[in-house]
Amino acid sequence: MMKKLRIGIDATALPPNLSGAGKYIFQLILNLSKIDTENEYFIFTNSRIFFSKIKNPNFRFQEFNFTSRLKRILWEQNSLPKFTKELKLDILHSPHYTFPLKKLSCKKVVTIHDLTFFLFPTLHLKSKRIFFQKFTELATKKADKILTVSENTKKDLVRFFPKSASKTVSTSLGIGEHFKIGSKNLEFLKKNDLSENYLLCVGTIEPRKNVETLLLAYKNLLEQKKIYEKLVLVGQFGWKYEKVKSLLKEPLLTKNVKHFGFVNETDLVKFYQNAKAVIYPSIYEGFGFPPLEALACGKPVFSGNNSAIEENVRDLALLLDCGKVAEVENGIIEILQNENWKQIAEDSAERIDKDFSWQRTAEKTLEVYRSVTL
Repeated sequence: MMKKLRIGIDATALPPNLSGAGKYIFQLILNLSKIDTENEYFIFTNSRIFFSKIKNPNFRFQEFNFTSRLKRILWEQNSLPKFTKELKLDILHSPHYTFPLKKLSCKKVVTIHDLTFFLFPTLHLKSKRIFFQKFTELATKKADKILTVSENTKKDLVRFFPKSASKTVSTSLGIGEHFKIGSKNLEFLKKNDLSENYLLCVGTIEPRKNVETLLLAYKNLLEQKKIYEKLVLVGQFGWKYEKVKSLLKEPLLTKNVKHFGFVNETDLVKFYQNAKAVIYPSIYEGFGFPPLEALACGKPVFSGNNSAIEENVRDLALLLDCGKVAEVENGIIEILQNENWKQIAEDSAERIDKDFSWQRTAEKTLEVYRSVTL
């Protein structure tokens, strides 16, 4: 009979707006609660409301109110080790790079999302770059198991830290079941003052997402009268977004581009479903949700030919070098004019739903929990 495990998950890094790594942490815990009724879970969180739908009695929550990132890190390093001992945990899973550096009485599992802090250091704030570089390196030395969110991220990790290969496991992520093909929603379009045919770009506005290059390419095409579709940006401002803000103030782009900031998942699905095509010009991704979410909604996708994006979408999307304005221009024209991409997207929606399952992510993670305690 398999030993009943006491598993701690540090979800205190969850941001108020769930995207990227936050989406992973939330969905992992939610789906573990659906598939595992044997083991006991202790979830440390800064917002219990995220998990209000979890009814599994084996899941217990401890809520903390951190007013800054520094206070969260200090708690993680000083107080969390005490909780692991008091609760007699078998495993502590830290799902976002950082973890207690002190020696613990339990096994450590750490999730690494991407290696862009090493691959593209200038695309991050210096303080964040140094911080996450160090914790990634320490994870390869101190963690009992490392989880990566894609095979590509695992490959990158092993490239920088070859000795991590034997302890690293890729647990590909999922796409929510609510991302699916839907009909035009005229009420939604009217409410948000949107035309029926628009191009959509989803993602935080920061250097790595490459929105500046997209805007320059889009502006050129408008000036040449090669396209007439509006462009919709969905995503909050991150950092170093001044050039994007400046471009958005130019008359031609002010007239043709709408920026909505962060939106909830219900509205996000509608933005996908009502778009003509989705553009994701990111320079590099650990996983990359938007291209897959768009395909699940049956929408043609043009994205960068790099990283986990290439691994995940394969031949289902138009992939080009999005570092060049001219290439982005070509991509926009191709994705709008070649009807084959529309058909490919519609045909692949069911495949995406099948291949990228949060339940499978939870199952593979649970396998790691069990293996690390053997």
